[in-house]
Amino acid sequence: VELHGNLFRARCPADDTLASLSDGPFTGVPVCPACGGAMRPDIVWFGESLPEAAIHRAFLAAESAEVFVVVGTSAVVHPAASLPGIAASRGAKVIEVNIEKTPVSEFAHCVIRGTAAETLPRLFSMEEGSP
Repeated sequence: VELHGNLFRARCPADDTLASLSDGPFTGVPVCPACGGAMRPDIVWFGESLPEAAIHRAFLAAESAEVFVVVGTSAVVHPAASLPGIAASRGAKVIEVNIEKTPVSEFAHCVIRGTAAETLPRLFSMEEGSP
């Protein structure tokens, strides 16, 4: 669940239409195909609230996950900070990927130190059976 959005998507602030930004080189402000208005990155800027739908999906995922991967967070800002603990309390194996120790490090089943860019490709290749 992408709580803070995705830089590879644009979102129309007028009607919430989404569009991919990964189709080619950036050539200017994307235009909404539905209303013609300017689109913005589909991310949460500092000071904005997290999208309610994403929060809801994240709590559902935390409550039902068998494995819960926590990537690159300080784990101190709520509501996101409570998600790994919820997952662990429901029996999920918690994996933390971060460059530094966080509150999640204390109860994570596996802690991987490094950046997301360095460690996630290796983690997913291990899942697929590659070394």
